[in-house]
Amino acid sequence: DIESTMLIHTSASSSFGGFCLATYLTTGGGAADKIENAIFTGGIPPVFVDDVKEVYDKLWVKVVERNDKYYEQYPGDVGIVKEIVRALKDDPQKLPGGGVLTARRFLQLGMSLGGGPGAFEGLHELFATAFVDGAKGEKVISKNFLRAVEREQPFDTNPIYALLHESIYCDGENKSSRWAAARSLEAHKLRPLFDYESLCESGNDDDKVYFYGEMVFPWMFEDYEELQGLKDVAEDLAQREDWGKLYGEEPVKARGACAVYHDDMYVDRELSLEVLDKLLIGVQPWITNEYQHSGLRDAGAMIFNKLLEKSKD
Repeated sequence: DIESTMLIHTSASSSFGGFCLATYLTTGGGAADKIENAIFTGGIPPVFVDDVKEVYDKLWVKVVERNDKYYEQYPGDVGIVKEIVRALKDDPQKLPGGGVLTARRFLQLGMSLGGGPGAFEGLHELFATAFVDGAKGEKVISKNFLRAVEREQPFDTNPIYALLHESIYCDGENKSSRWAAARSLEAHKLRPLFDYESLCESGNDDDKVYFYGEMVFPWMFEDYEELQGLKDVAEDLAQREDWGKLYGEEPVKARGACAVYHDDMYVDRELSLEVLDKLLIGVQPWITNEYQHSGLRDAGAMIFNKLLEKSKD
């Protein structure tokens, strides 16, 4: 109860949890006074955007950077990924649990590129299992690969993730998402890098096919089995404009600290620092390129203790 006199010594959050903590601090009628330390890790919401599209205008740049780092580490996967995309483009595969693995759905595996240690290696090992020899010696997509891809993608088991993902940026009335990630990509200068059909048809073996990041698209409600019956609901939510306010507009003085991951693929650094400067006054940023968005999971004790000390500055 925000109105209680209970003092919360430390409230720690990560990723979307930080969005929730920011809501509590800025709309809770003095909630900031009830928290001695507000700890954020990779989770400052982009409060000051006028259009949700602006969030993705920033994030597509980070997605490209992570793709480039992946291919720098595994240059041989440029050809393997293109081979997989060509195969799926020509012959989309039915998945064991339903739905279909299309080329575009395959490229959503890039959502894990922003993870910490092991994220790149996991994808590399997965791609190596994509093909087996068919009865006539031809390459065919392996069943084990299809099962592994299905396990990696969360949307069939967590449909609300796809339905409400963009709504976390809809702060108040007239702030509909309108498929913001897709709108951003369509108009983005980086769009040619995600034109997998043209890249696969080009004669240049060095042309890389870029993976998507944590973005949702209208076509997902065709490709994913458990999303197919929710297409109309998804469209209604994307066009909805009567959202409530998520954050207060008046600056709050909150004691705390925040890990801002310099290369974060999911939460933009610049938009985060703007909110710390204008709204969450007193929350001290610790900007680091030592960790990715999964920092708290990868080095939780170290980061938590670092932020506790930082909050005393």
